[in-house]
Amino acid sequence: MRALYIRTMSARIAAAVIVGLLLLPSAAPAAGDDGWCAPIGADLDALGWRPLTFEGKAPNRFAGTAEGALTIEGDASVSFLFAGVPPSLGARAEA
Repeated sequence: MRALYIRTMSARIAAAVIVGLLLLPSAAPAAGDDGWCAPIGADLDALGWRPLTFEGKAPNRFAGTAEGALTIEGDASVSFLFAGVPPSLGARAEA
């Protein structure tokens, strides 16, 4: 039972860290920064967010709010949420 609890917590922590790292640059862009930040809103699909799931594993549940908050819920689950980078960023999108 303890091993299952540790794996579940590890998956939750990993998901939180990955999402946090993805959002970190958008938290406080530098003055004059023309970088792109993935938008977060109530309709994540419409904003270009896509889930990355794994066969045989239950996916996490992702929800956005109009205020720009992102919530992640899961129980013995694993998945990622990602958004593409616009081609207009040119070479920076490849870096």
